[in-house]
Amino acid sequence: MTGAKGSGPARTGVERRAEILDRLLPVVRRELARGVTFSDISIETLTRESGVARSTFYSHFADKAELLRACADGVAAETEASAERWFRLGDALSLSELREALGDAVRRYVRDAPLMAAVYDGARSDAGLRQLVTGIVGGLADRLADHIAEEQRLGRVDQSLHPRETAAVITWMYERTQHQALLFAEGEALDRLIDAGATVTWRALYAPAQGG
Repeated sequence: MTGAKGSGPARTGVERRAEILDRLLPVVRRELARGVTFSDISIETLTRESGVARSTFYSHFADKAELLRACADGVAAETEASAERWFRLGDALSLSELREALGDAVRRYVRDAPLMAAVYDGARSDAGLRQLVTGIVGGLADRLADHIAEEQRLGRVDQSLHPRETAAVITWMYERTQHQALLFAEGEALDRLIDAGATVTWRALYAPAQGG
């Protein structure tokens, strides 16, 4: 199905929603960076600053909680894409390469620290946000478990580890570190936390298989 002549293919509802989100997200980030809590960001501010009509907003998001879930989904997708860089290192894997890959993922997350803090605050009372947080961490843990199992098969990860349980521990370790420490770190402090995370992960997974 196409739109009017010369206008190209008609956008789907999903594409239109993504376009609206792309216009709203910078406003959310800007207001949070100014110290405004998410609950205090008004629909009027969101629509005025983004140029999105109020009726358009409500045609794609039932309320601000749904908008926050959509924003968090976007951050999670970027973080997961960064984590894939780690899982694809293969024979090139080293402590320095692991540190670089993890650092990229962490810095992407930290860029949206105020947004993710709002997600965690909202998860206390919003079942949808709670489910979203659990799903994000669970999805990353599943992907890491698959990576551990495959690397064990190739002899690059400690054979004594239980992939699923080990993945759960490492993933939740990062989740808590991000929420409790990384959200407030910058500069050298952030670099040291990234170094610590990479070193702990390296020693837990890869060093025993390499005799180190």
